[in-house]
Amino acid sequence: MNTEKYTSCTTDEFALDKAFSDWVLSPGRETDEFWAEFLQKHPEKKSQIKDAAIIVKAFQPVEEEVPSDRLEEILGEILRDTHSGRRRLVYSVLKVAAVSIAVLGISGLLILRNSHRDPDLFTHVSDEKSEQGRVVLSDGSTYTFDTEQTTIKQTDAGKILINQDTVEVAANPMKSNPDALNQIIIPYGLRSEVTLSDGTHIWLNSGSKLSYPAEFTGKTREVYLSGEAFFDVESDTEKAFHVITRDIRIAVLGTRFNVTSYEEDAGIQTVLLTGKVNIRKNTILARNEEILPGERVVLNRESGAFVRDRPDLQYVTSWVYGYLIFEKEPTPTVFKKLERYYNQPIITEEGLSQITFSGKLDLKENLNEVLEIIAFASSLTITLDNGHYFVKQ
Repeated sequence: MNTEKYTSCTTDEFALDKAFSDWVLSPGRETDEFWAEFLQKHPEKKSQIKDAAIIVKAFQPVEEEVPSDRLEEILGEILRDTHSGRRRLVYSVLKVAAVSIAVLGISGLLILRNSHRDPDLFTHVSDEKSEQGRVVLSDGSTYTFDTEQTTIKQTDAGKILINQDTVEVAANPMKSNPDALNQIIIPYGLRSEVTLSDGTHIWLNSGSKLSYPAEFTGKTREVYLSGEAFFDVESDTEKAFHVITRDIRIAVLGTRFNVTSYEEDAGIQTVLLTGKVNIRKNTILARNEEILPGERVVLNRESGAFVRDRPDLQYVTSWVYGYLIFEKEPTPTVFKKLERYYNQPIITEEGLSQITFSGKLDLKENLNEVLEIIAFASSLTITLDNGHYFVKQ
């Protein structure tokens, strides 16, 4: 696609453009990169794109109980007003929203607006070539680190401690832009323990990105995640804590849970250890799904369905403590976790999904020693060639 095609688009033209609506409803790595590039070239279009995304998602048929004739009526109203200008289209949207308020609710529109943040919040960390971790402050300044395990603490005063070194935003953008976010980017091979200004502790796994405000000033505490993280949320009964990924939103008051949301994975996993959380898809008509302690809920990206089970919790959270535990896990999944943790390419031949591995892997050991354990236990052959590990039967 050519970015120049959209330079003169209005909000309604964005909303009615097929390529734009396809991206909003089914984002992917290639389209994310296209629209991120467009916004870099044309930052003045950001508000129009956000408004257009709200319009597109507001009329997405995501729940079975919404009658098809009602959806056709909504679409018809939009199409009839296509050439009537922005005011007419917005009026149409507001009118339909008013008629449907019992189903949608004003809060739903606000949730959707907040959920559809800039595309680069969810960019795939493994695409980045840097082997250093980065903290990108809301004023644009960047600080790098290469320690395998990094501690990062956000203080109330707007300062950040990175391995006890203090960095500070040059001018506090919160006063002019309360939505300004800091970002922590952890490439493959590194990990980080983060403390937010409210006291919440977050362990970020390899290949992850966390975006958050320096101070939680709104009615909720919202952070954005790509990758995997374990959360120990500081309790605040008056200000819920929300974790937002590309596909789901998780709401809690104070609890401990693990979220895995890597872009290349087929599903997004949320596992609750203590407390209670609500999870919902990032769509306007989506229902809340309540998760109880010990439960895992997986959103299948292809089908859009939630699946529940009760895993052994030590298998899920062991990475936080420096080891991995598996029980009859397909070996390609094991190797993918190790590839992220050690930042080392591991290429598996097809057909290995039927071969499983059970055992405990100490991640303090070097990768060669860890792979030897798996090769012996699962009767596999692993070779190293030109910096890449190859696995076959």
